Amino acid sequence: MLAPGANPGAVMAKSPEDGHYPQTAQRARLPASMVNALRVIYAGAGIAVVLGVTIALTTHSRTLHMGDPAAGTYKAGYVTGGAITGLIAAGLWLWMAWANKRGRSWARILSTVFFGVLTLYAAAGLVALPAAAKIAVLLEWAAGLAAVVFLWQRQSSLYYQTVSRPAGHARVLGPGSTVSSPASAHHAWPAGWAKPAAASRRGG
Repeated sequence: MLAPGANPGAVMAKSPEDGHYPQTAQRARLPASMVNALRVIYAGAGIAVVLGVTIALTTHSRTLHMGDPAAGTYKAGYVTGGAITGLIAAGLWLWMAWANKRGRSWARILSTVFFGVLTLYAAAGLVALPAAAKIAVLLEWAAGLAAVVFLWQRQSSLYYQTVSRPAGHARVLGPGSTVSSPASAHHAWPAGWAKPAAASRRGG
């Protein structure tokens, strides 16, 4: 029964699935673009570790050839720092994989920002780093580029929208409105009320 003063022309139509919003990433199926994005993100995490180790080893070799007896402490610190840097970078890659897989819209934006930072780092690395490290930098940059491209494809955008749909989402059906969900089309309308045209066609 409608409350006094309520507008009988507007009905809150809820799908039977509305109680499950927001849809979790486990319920929403990953599109191909998101699957590909996650694959290259995981690859980027592995490359980041390889890059950190490569930089550490090449710096280690250069330090040995310097012949400076006081360089031992510097060498050990730089090698350790390179390894830690690689692990931190890999952690950021894995964090972005975790957040994007769960449909966090901010993660897609932050991934793009990280790629911008990686681009600047790669540009500088191509000048200063040894050959082996340059290859690793280019591979990590390529993984970042592929990830950003996949994350911003239309299928990925629809996935983010689906997962982030607010809880208790409902559509208001007013005069001239249509039912956008097939489940909503079979909503039981109160006796004596005229169903919207779209509901009549779909629900019978």
